[in-house]
Amino acid sequence: FIFSAVARNTTNKRNKIILTVGRLSQSDRYKGHDTVILLLPKLLKRDPSWVYWIAGEGDDLSRLAALAHREGVEEQVKFLGFVKDEKLPDLYRTADVFIMLSKGEGFGIVYLEAMACGLPVIAARGDGSADPLLDGHGGRLVDADCAVEVMTAIEQGCVKNKEGDLAPRTFCYANFSGCVRALLHTVNNNDNENLFKSSWKRPIQKIRVKGESLSETTARLRAEER
Repeated sequence: FIFSAVARNTTNKRNKIILTVGRLSQSDRYKGHDTVILLLPKLLKRDPSWVYWIAGEGDDLSRLAALAHREGVEEQVKFLGFVKDEKLPDLYRTADVFIMLSKGEGFGIVYLEAMACGLPVIAARGDGSADPLLDGHGGRLVDADCAVEVMTAIEQGCVKNKEGDLAPRTFCYANFSGCVRALLHTVNNNDNENLFKSSWKRPIQKIRVKGESLSETTARLRAEER
């Protein structure tokens, strides 16, 4: 299967579909599914064609389902359960906008998958989500606690970001492998000072322990990364 924007499925669609793909775990409540559910009644007052599809499974499903019922949007919130990898591209191509308002994401591969399938993407500022979205150039970054900003982003989401394919191209295999080769070249040539600047992007004086040699710092950091 291939994550691409080819042949997006818009046949016989009566609704505008908001999509989130991610675990529904109590330990992962930071992913923000409940934030979108709470906003849905306000969105529906402005446009009753919105629905919210959630792909994923976990022990927080019952709470989210109860929340949808409490907010009166159980008919508009559809829990899809676990979706196999080979089915994900078609799911992305069916939706109108992808959103995951995570406040604790380390990176977020799902953002890249959605963008690669031509889907406008919305994420929250303040965590690792900014990286796959290229600080807002590949998708839209919002304040997850600002209802107006999130709703505006969703409503405008059907208009695809002109640079929406920038992130998938940036993180494609050719570019990624090229960066790895450059990094390995730096390591093999013992250019440790440049390694710190280009890879970790931290001033070396802030990561070296007092009395530690440059080679000792390098060895320690590499061990920490394993």
